[in-house]
This record gives sequence, structure tokens and C-alpha cells, in this order.
Amino acid sequence: MNQLRVIWAAILMSTIIYFAVLWTAMHERPFTRSLENALRDPRTIGAYVVAIVLYFAAFMISGSIERRHAKDARRAAIIRFAILESVCVVGVVIAFLEGDWRLYLPTFVLAFIGFARSLPRERYEL
Repeated sequence: MNQLRVIWAAILMSTIIYFAVLWTAMHERPFTRSLENALRDPRTIGAYVVAIVLYFAAFMISGSIERRHAKDARRAAIIRFAILESVCVVGVVIAFLEGDWRLYLPTFVLAFIGFARSLPRERYEL
């Protein structure tokens, strides 16, 4: 397994660890309001907008770096992974603010899609 795949797997695992921490910390707590009301909260909507912007920024920024400097493809991939992880961090923040671990799931799914699209291939090997 090459180094870039190890980095990819480690960052992906960190997003799963975020979920485990959230669920462990919050699963026994009663929800203060319904999921529907939490999803309509302006803070939640704003956080999800930020997460979506970060998702697209991950691909735009890393693509721009790759186009300008082909030899920096590995660096661009690592930057993409880090920005995709930040999508999950937004979900962690909103889940803690709202006290509902379920609010993390949309950001996790979005980041997971990004990680699946970013699985390192041989072209990054140096």
C-alpha cells in the first residue's frame, strides 16, 4: 500500500472516529427537539451550506494545483483529503451545538462521497 493510500485511509478513519465520539457522547441523551426542527434551524442550514462549499472547494483547489504543477499531484490530493475532512468537522460542530448526533450524518455522507471519488491511484505515486 502506498503512502498516499495510507494517508487517505487515516483521514477517512478520523471521520468515522468523529461519529463514534458523537454517538458515544450523545446517544443516551434525550433529544431536546425533533430532527425536523433541528434541520430547519438557521445554524444547521448555514453549517450545511458551509459543508457543501467546502466539498466543492476541495476538488476545485486540488484540481487547480494539479493543473498548474503536475508534479504536485500528491500534495493536491492531500489538500483535498484535508478539506474533505473539514466537511465532517463542520458536522461535528453543529452536532455538538444542537446536541444531536444525527446532524453529523449528512456531512459524513458528503465527505464519504468525496473520499470515494478521491481514492488514490497510481498517478499519485512518486
